[in-house]
Amino acid sequence: MKDRSKAFIEIVSVVAVVASLLFVGLQLILDRRIAVAAQFHERSLILHDGLISQLENDELVALRAREWDAGFLPSWWNEDIETFKQSRNYSMEDMVRLETTSRMRLLRLNNNYFQYGQGLISEETWKDLQPSAQNYSDRPLDASIAATWNALESDYRNLVIASAREQKD
Repeated sequence: MKDRSKAFIEIVSVVAVVASLLFVGLQLILDRRIAVAAQFHERSLILHDGLISQLENDELVALRAREWDAGFLPSWWNEDIETFKQSRNYSMEDMVRLETTSRMRLLRLNNNYFQYGQGLISEETWKDLQPSAQNYSDRPLDASIAATWNALESDYRNLVIASAREQKD
């Protein structure tokens, strides 16, 4: 009887050790996800702050507008962008400012998408944010910039591009 009790206690002990190791492993995985998401968020904030500085610098905006007027257009510029600019009678300075605000918006939504992908934003919250992402993609600058901007997660970039195509059709 003593041997049976001892064997039972040893089995329970082994199961308890394995369960605690699994818990510690899962905790490490979650801690890593949180650390990666925090780093991603910080990088987004740094880029966002840089864009705010550009937006507030009238001389830089004017310089970029003169470059664009001279034909040195960004790689994302296309016929849809030109039509958009002309239909709203925007100046090149307006377009520079729109490009900067578009990048800021894309960064914010990209960060939300990354947090969701890491499991740090609930499904319900993400569903509330998704219409925002789709509504933003109807702006031609967002879709064009997203297609060429490597600062965006590729999955999010594809979501913006696909949303823009759906709305265009």
